[in-house]
Amino acid sequence: MNKFTAIHNNTHVQCEIIATFSFRQKTYAYYTSDYKTMQVAIVDNGNLVEITNPNEYTFVETIYNKLKNEPEFKTHFIEYGPVFYNDKEYKTIFDMKEKRRYFYELINDKYQEVTGNLKNYFDEIYNKDIDVMFLGENENKNEKLSKITKKVVKVGKVAITVIIIGNLAFTPLKTIDLNKSFMQNVTQIMEIYKVDENDAKTIMSYISNNDRLAQDDKEFLMSLRHFFVENESYFDMANAKKNLMNLRINYEKDNQEAHGMSERVRGYYMKMMDRITIFYSDKMDNDIMTKRVVFHEVMHAISNNGYVSNGNLGLALTEGINELMAEEYLNTYSDIYNKGQTYARIMCELAGQDTVRESFFKNDINLLIKDLVAICGNEKDAMKFISLLDDEARCDTTILLNEDPQKVRDAKETLRRITPVIDTYIRLYYEGKFKRSIEEDKLMLAYMDSLRLTNNLNNSLYVEGNMDKINVVKHYFNTEIYNKDKGVTVEYIYKNDVKKRLYKYDIEYTSEGKYRRNFQNGKYIDYMENPDVVSYGKATYAFDIEDRIEEKGKAL
Repeated sequence: MNKFTAIHNNTHVQCEIIATFSFRQKTYAYYTSDYKTMQVAIVDNGNLVEITNPNEYTFVETIYNKLKNEPEFKTHFIEYGPVFYNDKEYKTIFDMKEKRRYFYELINDKYQEVTGNLKNYFDEIYNKDIDVMFLGENENKNEKLSKITKKVVKVGKVAITVIIIGNLAFTPLKTIDLNKSFMQNVTQIMEIYKVDENDAKTIMSYISNNDRLAQDDKEFLMSLRHFFVENESYFDMANAKKNLMNLRINYEKDNQEAHGMSERVRGYYMKMMDRITIFYSDKMDNDIMTKRVVFHEVMHAISNNGYVSNGNLGLALTEGINELMAEEYLNTYSDIYNKGQTYARIMCELAGQDTVRESFFKNDINLLIKDLVAICGNEKDAMKFISLLDDEARCDTTILLNEDPQKVRDAKETLRRITPVIDTYIRLYYEGKFKRSIEEDKLMLAYMDSLRLTNNLNNSLYVEGNMDKINVVKHYFNTEIYNKDKGVTVEYIYKNDVKKRLYKYDIEYTSEGKYRRNFQNGKYIDYMENPDVVSYGKATYAFDIEDRIEEKGKAL
């Protein structure tokens, strides 16, 4: 906690620590009370003590000045996928220690780090802890203030690591007389959030005892008892307890503009305020969309925003798992974050749904990375794979929400470059785990079709530019459904203007009462309804999960 109260000349002043570093068994803090002047002091048992030694102050001042210009040392890095700006390609490097991305431009055959407004632009997209789809501009600013980064500076032969807690504005540095200074004591506040062995049995009481929730909101959350009970063993219980006890839900129908958001955003969770804001409705009601949006944001609260706060890695999976669980536990179909849901489903196949669930609720994407590494490759490969999923999600968001034609073109070019790499990673991990070709697995082919809107079964329902999406329905998390329904349903949803292209099918009506479309390569699809006569723009086929493998036992 970096905010504190300082007593300057018997006057209480609210201050904020911006950065700290340690040297020769002393800890120094840079802090400010007005964001105009940076002050420095020694941290001693929770108190701020004045620096009186001139040589010591000069040393601290030297470090402060070097922070402005000294480059970071990036010894542990991963080269991620390229990004584009104004049709120009930039290399991206992820620092595994600092959990940040850096951007480089090729100038005179040498890569130079991007600075200035362009750096700020890239930072806003890739180095913030939140996604513009579910958090607003005010939250962005608060998150930036609380984000912790590191910077290394050298004074002579000595390397000093400075922990930067807030926005480091390089204003004049000075030290002032301190009669007494102390940090706010948060021990008593945190006491109520301590977790004991009985918490797993009483998690619903956190909702029941929450005085900030309206009665309708409480009743809806209490109706989700099966979700809470089934998943509570995976929760970071201290975080879940804190957030459920303090959670508040505000309804501000059609008020996105006041929050600096696109009108497409239906709701968001503000982590620092333990508050959910819903734009879709003005109250909790029986509308399934309202319930789904509330459930989605409650999931962000319980999971501490999923993976997104962990080095900003796992954005696509966070939203996909979130919406996939909302779909299963509310027993309703969801077309939101459709691509992210498919990534979540694929990860369930590769790592298992229990690992996916545990890593999500515990905000620990390293559990997934560990499983991917066990299949094949190394940690850098796994992190790059997940980062590419995130970049694809960001590009989709830009294309959907941005009105700047150039930024949309840049996003499309980035997508063009990274999409085939993502497909290659999926195939490598799948085939490395199951020792068979992904082409043999009808479920995985359906997922790949869903991601790319390409048809590996040569299904003539797919026409370039006319297919809206492909939905694959298979359950992973809700045991009430999962244990009963082992089937998979695949829906090809297309625009009505393509209907004229669907005639003259060679359809065979089978003895099982299904409509079979045969292909020259021997593969086929069984539809529930005759695609020749459907008029609502959807064709469906299904299979049991046990029958997903076309050619069992065939090795690569």
